[in-house]
Amino acid sequence: MVSRRRDYGLILLASVLWGTSFPGSKLTVGTVDPLFLTFARLALGASLGVVVLAAMRRLDLRIFREPIVWVLGAVNAIGFALQNEGILLTTASKTALLVNVNIVFIAILMVVFFQEAVTRAKVAGILIGVMGVVVLATKLDPTTLRGGQFEGDLLVFAAGGVWAFYVAGMKKRVDRGGDYIALTAGILVASAAVAAIPLFFVGWPLPTSETGWLGIVYLGLVPTFAPLKLYVASMRTISPTISALL
Repeated sequence: MVSRRRDYGLILLASVLWGTSFPGSKLTVGTVDPLFLTFARLALGASLGVVVLAAMRRLDLRIFREPIVWVLGAVNAIGFALQNEGILLTTASKTALLVNVNIVFIAILMVVFFQEAVTRAKVAGILIGVMGVVVLATKLDPTTLRGGQFEGDLLVFAAGGVWAFYVAGMKKRVDRGGDYIALTAGILVASAAVAAIPLFFVGWPLPTSETGWLGIVYLGLVPTFAPLKLYVASMRTISPTISALL
């Protein structure tokens, strides 16, 4: 019971940190190429994870021998790329709304792949959770959904769908046990490596403003490694469906 209460706290803390990434990303993509932002954010998050592991003397390169780490890294990179490309074309509020609707996809995937029971309480929770996202993102004011382009809305909605599969895959790997901090850092390293691939074809558009670099540093060091680590840790005792609701 104590462990589960602790993990609920971890999820709530992760959600606070993640929540700051939407306005932060919207501000940053105004001065930074979305693909470069994806790579830079993931690379900084991965670097922080490796430093933490080294400081704890838990750095183990065998994590990179697991195919699922690279698959999850690729899926994570695709999700971030879609979100950053989309948020450039739409608003931060709509991005938060459309990305977090993935709670519905997560619930479906947990039933399909993990045979998770569908109870009335859980269905009610999902409906309340979706409504909560709507209230937080729009304040029930339809005018907040104005602005942006439909293409941007589609991209961020697709990012939410991609991350639903990422969560299901992560749950499968976490259930196998092992060092969750090493798993988090390993996935971020794989994500950064995959995110770098498009830049070899389109060039490396470095930011030219101080604001752009500050945004990259914040997004890379605050709402990336730490919340992902907390989220992975909570998966040991909490269903991803419940985590998504929180």
